[in-house]
Amino acid sequence: VAMTREEFLTKYAVDRRGTDSVKWDKVGKIYGNPDATPMFIADMDFSIPETVQQAIKDRVTDGAFGYTVVGAHYYEALALWLEERHNYTIDTTWVRVTTGVVNAIYRALYALTQPGDSVMILTPVYPPFHFAVKDTERRLVQCDLFRDGDYRYHIDFECVTAAIEEHNVKAIVFCNPHNPVGRVWTEAEMNRLFQICADHDVLIISDEIHQDIILGDTPFTPALTVGDGQFQDRLIVLGAATKTFNLASLPMSHVIIPNQELRRAYDVQVNKMDHCEPSVLSMIATEMAYRIGAEWLDALLDVIRENDRLFRTTLLEKAPKLAISPLEGTYLTWVDFAAYVAPADLKAFLVETCNVAPNWGETFARNCRTFARFNLATTPENVVAVAERIGDALQKLQK
Repeated sequence: VAMTREEFLTKYAVDRRGTDSVKWDKVGKIYGNPDATPMFIADMDFSIPETVQQAIKDRVTDGAFGYTVVGAHYYEALALWLEERHNYTIDTTWVRVTTGVVNAIYRALYALTQPGDSVMILTPVYPPFHFAVKDTERRLVQCDLFRDGDYRYHIDFECVTAAIEEHNVKAIVFCNPHNPVGRVWTEAEMNRLFQICADHDVLIISDEIHQDIILGDTPFTPALTVGDGQFQDRLIVLGAATKTFNLASLPMSHVIIPNQELRRAYDVQVNKMDHCEPSVLSMIATEMAYRIGAEWLDALLDVIRENDRLFRTTLLEKAPKLAISPLEGTYLTWVDFAAYVAPADLKAFLVETCNVAPNWGETFARNCRTFARFNLATTPENVVAVAERIGDALQKLQK
């Protein structure tokens, strides 16, 4: 019997105050208001599945924490999850592990591009995409997504093609589902983008960390399946259980590289940087989440869908001119306040007037100063309280 939304909230909602939580215990230091409801960092106010907790407890009880390798059973669990959840098959020899998707982006850029090479990102996008390109001394090329009348974002393929040709782009860091705009890209969109990359010999680094958080009618399309797999030789696919199961402090991610030459180049670079296996508790938590976490995830998705409905409905009833993008994937809602608040006033309005701490749009793209990103992986009570405070404050601005 599937777990209901109410059962999930009763069983797994947790108060993270006083646990050294970045989101809850550092909000005052980061935003200057310790009483602001934090909705900024992409983790959840929910505990991990009980079965995963028990697996960790069992290993701690064993008390043995010597050198530990990533066993074949880990890779089998990952492959089974991808097959059952996303209907595609990988060769487990393609997989490498690391302690985070951001780390993997850095490693892939170091290994598979050269200093001074141009690397493209589609903005607005997760800030570490920007940092990774700059920190590795590659040239950052940005191509803006565009919104339609329903505030749904799309890829500007003409911009992509022109920018690739003008800047001799060598790689693109792609995001699906896209953080922060909430798009789940269709297979047709991905096929068109990947074909442009193939025509211009561009490497594709595809971040799929939110692949399990699919909320709308658009199904998730794994990059490795696009065009019946014809683009596999230029793909590096990144994923993790950290967003899916709230395991950010037990970091473990996977890097899937079908092409043998790219995989060898990646291995050579990693060998220069890292000689440590991931934490054994991270391995256990990730493997067990993939093996027995489906019921927990299904209930979580119901919570996020309802939170999205509550947040959107409450805000739009009070402030109908807000531009809120459809949330097809991730638990991160993207809101444009341009109809109500000037860019220079947005931070003070939200933090001081509304008592809420979101992520600022300008960190995702320079032209997004009227935007904020809100994390809905929290209790419905938090979601409604924040939406009501923002909505009431916006109504007062109009009087």
